[in-house]
Amino acid sequence: MFFAVREFLDGSQQVNMKNYLAYSKAMTFFTAPLAEKFSLDPSPHISTRENQNLNSEEFKSIVLKLGIEYLPVYELREKLIDEQLMDYRNRVAHGESLHGDVDDLEGTFTVLSEKIIECMEVFQGQVSQAVQQKSYLLATGA
Repeated sequence: MFFAVREFLDGSQQVNMKNYLAYSKAMTFFTAPLAEKFSLDPSPHISTRENQNLNSEEFKSIVLKLGIEYLPVYELREKLIDEQLMDYRNRVAHGESLHGDVDDLEGTFTVLSEKIIECMEVFQGQVSQAVQQKSYLLATGA
């Protein structure tokens, strides 16, 4: 990114205050040591490659690596995610039909999706709050 900005500004053949300020800001950003450090779990990056299906254990791992509290609403949905959602997902993915096994397929899907979307909205709120409060940064003395 820095080199792209530098090349653009250097190649512009037009030196003016706007170009200089942009170049100076970019240069400072990329060359100055970072004053703030992030508070993240030092274990490997977040990956679902080992377990390509996002079950409740994988979700909990992601939430905790982000430094976000694993709320009771998530715990309440663990069984729903692992036993119902994952079962349906796996059966459909392997070509099985759910017709006949589920009495009200549309109603079941509607309730299931509402509960999963509720968890997603709570998670989105937690991430937004962490960003606003900058809680992902380490305390100054750390």
